[in-house]
Amino acid sequence: MPKAWSGPQVLFGDIQQHSAHSDGVGSAEEAYLRARYRYGDDFASLTDHESFLGKRIGPGEWAYLQAVTERHDDPGEFATIVGYEWTGKAYPGPGHKCIYLPGPGLPIISRDDVPSGRDIVQQIREQDAFTGPHHIGWTGADVPGHDPLGQPVWEICSCHGCYEHPDHPLGHRGELHDQFAKPLLDSGLRFGFIANSDSHGLLWHHGECRKRDPFRTGLTAVITATRTREAILEAIRARRCYATSGAKILLDIHVAGFPMGSELDIEGPVEVHTRALGTTDIERIELVTPDGVAVSDEPKSPSASFVGEVDAPYVYCRVTQADGEMAWSSPIFFNRP
Repeated sequence: MPKAWSGPQVLFGDIQQHSAHSDGVGSAEEAYLRARYRYGDDFASLTDHESFLGKRIGPGEWAYLQAVTERHDDPGEFATIVGYEWTGKAYPGPGHKCIYLPGPGLPIISRDDVPSGRDIVQQIREQDAFTGPHHIGWTGADVPGHDPLGQPVWEICSCHGCYEHPDHPLGHRGELHDQFAKPLLDSGLRFGFIANSDSHGLLWHHGECRKRDPFRTGLTAVITATRTREAILEAIRARRCYATSGAKILLDIHVAGFPMGSELDIEGPVEVHTRALGTTDIERIELVTPDGVAVSDEPKSPSASFVGEVDAPYVYCRVTQADGEMAWSSPIFFNRP
């Protein structure tokens, strides 16, 4: 943690990536070795497609993938998360969802058996698991299947681009403009933000990716004091997490001491406290509400700290660095009459 950072401990990880066990390249081992030793991440998950392009992960292969995940879990040093990608039909179908399990020993629920987004969310809740949709502007966000408990976070940035809002400066694959994150927050849905690479190990990812190295196109940041699977899953479930475009930008936002992801019974204007530490100079730091940017600052330095007043159903912080890298806090929501 940089010495200039006075905020809470932040851990970074990539919890959406693929190997040769579905439609990516490389072994299952590589996903964890690469994250820990090449990129210095704190946690990782391999989320191969459970059924895709005519191939389905069987019981033996699933047992092997769980064993690899367990072997690389090193509590206190590096955490791994058991996961897979439920691959539903594209919009108007339910799209794709990454499912995160509390640990090994639970079966995969295949889209071949459970094709409904609402049904898969309900069934994984019974496993004490949760999910989140991704590349939502390309394959859809599954609004009818949304459940803030079973689906507490949405992935808004990856090698496929950024799905915060249409016409985003980072670009995106797909044109389902009403399925992007901000329009759906504006409609009243509640969810936190994560980001991951969704890398399949291909440079430039079929020419869609904005970076040569697809593994640094999105990171999930988690606010927790403990580098363990349980603590990381708890923080994501509580939306004490945020998304970055691949840079390890430190970010903290709170209202009256309540962190990002909170739901508060507060009426009228509130003071939003924000601080960030970039990997290079921060060009802009903004508080975003349904009406757009409510408050902003241009620190032109790696460190930023300010207090802004907003009066809105939700607010989140967006950081833009001079090099174009970005971060987005999970929103804070306000219960209004």
